[in-house]
Amino acid sequence: MGDTLGYGGLSTTRKCYHKVTGETRAVKVTKKEELEYGERQKLLLEIEILKELDHPSICRVIDIFEDKKKFYFV
Repeated sequence: MGDTLGYGGLSTTRKCYHKVTGETRAVKVTKKEELEYGERQKLLLEIEILKELDHPSICRVIDIFEDKKKFYFV
């Protein structure tokens, strides 16, 4: 991951690069511990819906990763 592009109440957005293609992307990193009860499921549902959308006015979600402490939305 590269430079920080922005931050909000629950997450930070950083520049990232695809290791194989070299494409530049943005990754939103959200700490799991900061999500209140029920927010996690709502967040995952929203991301799954966004992954299905393809429109020039809507930010496209490419993939989701998670580890024990964080969610990563590319």
